[in-house]
Amino acid sequence: MVFRQLRSPADFVRARSLIGTEVSGDEILSGLWDLAAADSDVLVAIVATRRVSPSVVEVKAMRGYAGQARLLREVADDCRAQGVERLVAAGCVDADVLRRAGFVPDPGTGRLVLQL
Repeated sequence: MVFRQLRSPADFVRARSLIGTEVSGDEILSGLWDLAAADSDVLVAIVATRRVSPSVVEVKAMRGYAGQARLLREVADDCRAQGVERLVAAGCVDADVLRRAGFVPDPGTGRLVLQL
């Protein structure tokens, strides 16, 4: 499996087919590809994030066939390297997947967060 941000028009077409219309266009789309698949370029999970502030990134939407928790951990590592301190999940993201990736409820807001 390989993690990377989506940049090409073909990547965005594939991403939209997975994630649907839950994103507005100002998000950063990142994906997880299964290079061992017969096609060797299968996008298995996609996440849309949006920078809320210099230290906070919101996970807006996520879909996939496999590897969603791993994808969130990869996004967390990437965000940490950019100085982000916290990931905050939107209500539409699967709470079980978020918990497997290390997100916990914020006592103040009730939203699931991951301190980086």
